[in-house]
Amino acid sequence: MTELDSVKALRGVLSTHLNWYGARLDFLARFILALPQVRSVNLARLAPVSSSKTKISSNDIRLQRFFRTFMIDHEQQSIREKNTSATAV
Repeated sequence: MTELDSVKALRGVLSTHLNWYGARLDFLARFILALPQVRSVNLARLAPVSSSKTKISSNDIRLQRFFRTFMIDHEQQSIREKNTSATAV
């Protein structure tokens, strides 16, 4: 299975659970697939392997922006936007 096939397959699974647009799903799929390659959650190490078509600095900024606007709710094991989590009860 090629990298692109892996991204498409994971993106399909993620789309059934997350109501996000395509680019964000693609980003999350690439991010998840990069974690085992790098064996680190350090964003500087993840940036070079997140996407081969973009500059490393662009990937680094994209990773930072994602974690600035989204939170991982460990209690509910979900990912959601920070601005909507405050209103959720």
